[in-house]
Amino acid sequence: MLAEAGYADGFDLELLTYHGLQIYTITAQIVQANLKEVGINVKIKLSEWAAVVENKNKGTYDFLVYGVTIKSPDPDVYSYYFGSESTYWAKPIRFMDAKVEDLLQRGRSTTDMGARRQIYRELEQRILELTPWVHVNWRANCHAYKDRVQGYRVDA
Repeated sequence: MLAEAGYADGFDLELLTYHGLQIYTITAQIVQANLKEVGINVKIKLSEWAAVVENKNKGTYDFLVYGVTIKSPDPDVYSYYFGSESTYWAKPIRFMDAKVEDLLQRGRSTTDMGARRQIYRELEQRILELTPWVHVNWRANCHAYKDRVQGYRVDA
């Protein structure tokens, strides 16, 4: 497929990630090893968190390993990631798709739950077709703390 795309000899990319969490650095190393097998040479650039965020927000990276969370249980959360005006993800890399924009607008403008369900299913299919981001893992080890909670222990 690389040869068909004009890269018979492969190509080089820089993978940006935060150096402070093993899940990021290990993920970067796995991605690097996997891409090497198909002829893509990846140089990992480990950076401070502020530098990673700045580059993400400006869209100044080849690709990156970065953690995200779901901000809302409502499916309109897709606008946060894929809406063209989202300064968090879409806008910095100039991601814009007219069909995505239309579906986002239709989804947030109706209160009919059945209609919303169909709209957001169609949106999910469109997003899968475009694949502007690839989610490679899921981290389930999140913790919340309150001062009044006593005796809680995190086992690594």
